[in-house]
Amino acid sequence: MRAFRLPVRADYAIRALSALATAERPVTCLHIAQAQDIPIAYLRVIMRDLLRADLVRSTRGRGGGYMLGRPAVDLSLATIVQSVGVSVGRMGGLGPPPGERPGSIAAHVRELWLVLNDAVQTVLSQVTLAHLLQGQLRAAVVLPTAIQHTE
Repeated sequence: MRAFRLPVRADYAIRALSALATAERPVTCLHIAQAQDIPIAYLRVIMRDLLRADLVRSTRGRGGGYMLGRPAVDLSLATIVQSVGVSVGRMGGLGPPPGERPGSIAAHVRELWLVLNDAVQTVLSQVTLAHLLQGQLRAAVVLPTAIQHTE
């Protein structure tokens, strides 16, 4: 089974912030881009979004660059994803399409997507950048027993 993937923009934002969270001094876009294999022009756009959302702060001049605007423990993945304009798992037109009968397979499938959407939003809200950096993802997430993943 293929794993769920975040949109590239969200993935890059999380990776950029992870690089900042482990740095002791300001980090340049060029350094982040090279270390995380992110196209520099795209990263600059993402960093502007993160700066506008107060998730990073910047310093100019020699030794300047970006630093986290908040502690990693206070940055949920949902906050990061939303700050770069990504809407993960959201479905357009959540109401039933014209002619859909209640109780039909189509109605049940639509309900399935709504449940999955809620699960994705729950996970992104519960996991912080600190959890991600410490590899504590499963410990951070509390899902209803019916949808817990087992290995």
